[in-house]
Amino acid sequence: MPEDLDSLPTKDVGAFIERFAHAHNVSGEQTMLDDWTEAVSRVESDDIRLDRVERLLVAVKRLGLINGRQAARLLTNYMRETKIVQRPTPPDV
Repeated sequence: MPEDLDSLPTKDVGAFIERFAHAHNVSGEQTMLDDWTEAVSRVESDDIRLDRVERLLVAVKRLGLINGRQAARLLTNYMRETKIVQRPTPPDV
């Protein structure tokens, strides 16, 4: 995993995360802790559900295969690519 955050992929991020997890024999299976976390978030009116790629990313981070900065950048890149989250554009002046 590159230490330079700018060298992490911005395209096909999900496939990159899946290949990385597979290479380290990491599965993105839903755990009982994940079930509990989702239940708590629903009670708090925040229905947060991770998809398979997001669960893989959490799993590789939990195992210490990537650091927090790498996980955050990969998640950001993945969300920008798949969830149509765009960078804010400056207002017209």
